[in-house]
Amino acid sequence: MTDAEALALGQRAVACRGWRWMPRMHGLDIHANGFTFLFAHPSGGAIVLQDGAVLQTLPVSREFMRLTLPDLRDPATLGCLLALVREAHGALVYVEPRWDLAWRLVPMMWEVYTMSDSSTIGPSYKGATEAEALVAALEGAP
Repeated sequence: MTDAEALALGQRAVACRGWRWMPRMHGLDIHANGFTFLFAHPSGGAIVLQDGAVLQTLPVSREFMRLTLPDLRDPATLGCLLALVREAHGALVYVEPRWDLAWRLVPMMWEVYTMSDSSTIGPSYKGATEAEALVAALEGAP
């Protein structure tokens, strides 16, 4: 995944209703400096780790979201994105590569038997990368 593709996916992710920063997600600020989101502060701000220093940011608001994007090339951030997708859809799912080189969202086996016909989980969420499939699923969450 190129830097431009990663940034575009990050923009799509933060625009989703089910998006939120989770502890240990990696991100990039407007100057392309990397940081690790540690936790939301009771004041409404966030505590982040950047260049070995612990910093308190602006309140976690539209401004913070506008100035930062998740780095979806980071494995921990992808894991958090998977957790957000599961939460948004209310189902246990995973992402698997397909024979046609696409990735798709798949419900866990026992979920298949318990889902209603109107479920939004399934192979309709796919992408060229694991991150793209997960962002598509978060975008399509009810």
